[in-house]
Amino acid sequence: MRALVLVRDDGRLFLAPPSTGLTKVDGLGLLDFGKLMESVGRVIPLGTREYLVRRTTLDDIPHLIERKAQIVREKDAARIISLCNVGCDSTVLEAGAGSGAMSIAFLMHLTSGKLVTYEVREDFAAIARRNVERFGLADRWELRVEDVRNARGEYDAVFLDLPEPWEVMEAVQRVLRPGGALCVYLPTFNQLERAREAMEAHGFRDIKALEVIEREMVVRTGATRPTNEHMGHTAYIMRGFKALR
Repeated sequence: MRALVLVRDDGRLFLAPPSTGLTKVDGLGLLDFGKLMESVGRVIPLGTREYLVRRTTLDDIPHLIERKAQIVREKDAARIISLCNVGCDSTVLEAGAGSGAMSIAFLMHLTSGKLVTYEVREDFAAIARRNVERFGLADRWELRVEDVRNARGEYDAVFLDLPEPWEVMEAVQRVLRPGGALCVYLPTFNQLERAREAMEAHGFRDIKALEVIEREMVVRTGATRPTNEHMGHTAYIMRGFKALR
């Protein structure tokens, strides 16, 4: 079962983790998860407020997870999934769990596939595990608390959220299937340049780098304008495909 979101009439979000009975919703107390499932798409009263009950989306992740590290933002997560050609049945390797935001994004998409995440830090791994479990997505996920250089298996796509991805290219080459996509996520030009050099040296082709900029609109009759809260630079995304000669 996947978690649900309750959207209060003022726009505040509350996560309802999946449960066979009562579920603890922070800020709202214990609620019957079965009844919430029956109310998906409806507006229900709780106390003196009204709440829309709906399924979770990528946009909810930054607002509802416990954080200890910078996360992959939702505008980037959707583009990464697209660039890596991740289908519902893909097998994906991720290195650098952070707080688990990108893990959750992948798992929302992998309805019959699998995600294997490598994270060297125990504290980050613990936070990522709690977040993935709260979203009800742990059944298609394997978390390995070890260096991705020890990676094993075969994967359709690899995602690296590491400061020095060029150091693990040999491991990526070993486990990525021919024609599979490698995607890296980096905050600076210097890292981007060095990562591209490493990808080219290891035979990756069709390499593409980009940045996603999002500008939300405030829509009011006669007063529509861009929001004052502009989401600018977060990180650069670069993708290449494993090619054999």
